[in-house]
Amino acid sequence: MRTAPDGKRVAVRYRGWTTEDFGSFRSYAYDDPRPEPRPARARMPVIAGDPVKGRALFVSRAVGPCTGCHLVRGEDVWPAGNVGPDLSTYGDRNLPAEYTFGLIYDPRHIFPQSLMPPWGTDGVLSLEEIVHVVAFLTYGIDRVRELFGDKDTRGLFQGDFVCHNARELNWNEPIFHPHTIKAVGGVTIGVIGQAFPYVPVSHPSRFVPGITFGIQDGQAQRLVNELRDDRNVDLVVLLSHNGFSTDVKMAGRVKGLDVILGGHTHDGLPRPLLVGKTLVVNSGSHGKFLSRLDLDVRGGRVRAHRYKLYPVLSNHVAEDEAMARLIRELRAPWEARLAERLAVSESLLYRRGNFNGTFDEIILDALLARFDAEVAFSPGFRWGVTIVPGQAITLEDVYAHTGLSYPNTLSRELTGAEIHRIMEDVADNLFHPDPYYRQGGDMVRLGGVSYVIDPRAPMGRRISEIKVRGAPLEPSRRYKTASWASPGPEAPGPPAFDVVADHLRGLGRVKLDPRPRVKVL
Repeated sequence: MRTAPDGKRVAVRYRGWTTEDFGSFRSYAYDDPRPEPRPARARMPVIAGDPVKGRALFVSRAVGPCTGCHLVRGEDVWPAGNVGPDLSTYGDRNLPAEYTFGLIYDPRHIFPQSLMPPWGTDGVLSLEEIVHVVAFLTYGIDRVRELFGDKDTRGLFQGDFVCHNARELNWNEPIFHPHTIKAVGGVTIGVIGQAFPYVPVSHPSRFVPGITFGIQDGQAQRLVNELRDDRNVDLVVLLSHNGFSTDVKMAGRVKGLDVILGGHTHDGLPRPLLVGKTLVVNSGSHGKFLSRLDLDVRGGRVRAHRYKLYPVLSNHVAEDEAMARLIRELRAPWEARLAERLAVSESLLYRRGNFNGTFDEIILDALLARFDAEVAFSPGFRWGVTIVPGQAITLEDVYAHTGLSYPNTLSRELTGAEIHRIMEDVADNLFHPDPYYRQGGDMVRLGGVSYVIDPRAPMGRRISEIKVRGAPLEPSRRYKTASWASPGPEAPGPPAFDVVADHLRGLGRVKLDPRPRVKVL
């Protein structure tokens, strides 16, 4: 405070503080008589957030600043307030961007007694500005660069992060190092990174604004030639997230690849598949297998190989003490909540089928009941732990089966023709004769529906004899449907894990009768 010449005490603002009059906005002071604005919601715009702009808004004294209550990284934000939680590692929580947007726009929908101002409802931040703040707090591409580096710099990660097919959309410039070279056992090995080619299609494109992927086998061929001809490596390995069928086709098109170590489709191969001179290896998923590949490399080529796929029997492998301690520390704040017993299963529950699984039925039943729907859709993810008869289903088990960064549910009306078209589109993604047109995964799971499928039939003619609740599907009739994990704009419904958890709490015990939904010709 400073005393003015007339004797009045006036507040001296920090240098650079705005002189704009915010008197029309409620101050949240105890003696402020103005009414509190009613809680409001807004849909997150589908625009690319700029984390640099977001950080500038976060620390701006003309806006808040947010650092009056929260700590974030950077020497320029100290000292910071501690009324709110430390947000330095907010991105580590992997919360959906839409959730964070809603929390900033008006937190009272989630925390009714929140002291944080409703920045959007009060009009202090525009929708676009909130998107920028979200990009700063969550994992935008700048955060990925901070962790893993890019083609010009190294990140916090001590290993090599390689990816040749993630490129800037308009300039076609690579974002990361495309390959690395390692010396192992007297042999120089070139390792090329291949990201999942269909990220902007299979996931919300707002997660990767301005980035393109694709298979890009021509670029892969140029890198193989560079490693062999210019860098004189003895062995070239492709570390791939393509999926098995795409790996096989790529092995036949890109010459000079010795080994493809693949993933995505979760296939555990008892032995490598030899395509020409390329060994294609997939080692399952979820830590269930460990594969060992020994290569005899002489004169710049593989002379012989030996391979073993080992099942991992976790109860017979001693845990790493340091890692176990870290996991216990990270879980401790959430242990009681994760351990909540929702129901007891009398059936074997799993999600490993190509067309359906018993835990899929739990998810579908929950969607049908929550939205009073006739048809339910659930994505064909083979995730989650198996629940044996007599075992309690915990909240952690539900998260294991439904944990996504875009988990929201959606209820809408679709015609019978639209339902049929969705089924045909997914089937073509799985069974197209050209592997480059497949995105992996499994058939969409459907609740309330039975059908016949011929995987060998052409596009548009694979699905037949569709029935809804036992009656033939009517193309022109409108059906009420429920779904989750939409790759489009954010769905407005509650997240699937909440819907499933509430459903199980209401059941108490789970017993599934056989449900022959799908007949495969």
